[in-house]
Parts: sequence; C-alpha cells; structure tokens
Amino acid sequence: MITSRFPLGNVSFTDGYFSTLVGEATKQCYGVAAMAPRDMTDAVKSMVYGSDYPEKGVRVTQQNGRLVIELHRRPQHLPPR
Repeated sequence: MITSRFPLGNVSFTDGYFSTLVGEATKQCYGVAAMAPRDMTDAVKSMVYGSDYPEKGVRVTQQNGRLVIELHRRPQHLPPR
C-alpha cells in the first residue's frame, strides 16, 4: 500500500494500481515491444492470465517515503539507421 499524508487526511493506493498504471504507460512507449516477467511469480501469472496482463514486468514499492518503480521490459530491436 502506497500512502501519502496530507493535512486534511491520507490517500492510499495499492501496489497493483500503480503497477497496472505504469505497465500500461510503458507499453505505449516507442521501442518497447513487451514487458518481460520480473520473476517466477510473473511467469506463472503469464500462464494463468495469458502472456500479457497489465502489471507484468512491473514492481512498485515504497522505500523511505519514496515511490520506487522497477521495469522489466523486452526491447524492440530496431534496424540500424
């Protein structure tokens, strides 16, 4: 759970929310062919949910009050210019 504290109250988001948001945004970036499984858990989820689910290859954590995003992407091989 990622929580931000404000004078009028706290706002909390799940790790899954940010993982889905970042994963979908990353897939739209030029040069990213697909997201790669980050670990065995992702590999198993790929077998259950299909090869491309929203949070595949994304890990979101909070460390020392900061949002940490890890991306595991599969680059698209572009022809040389």
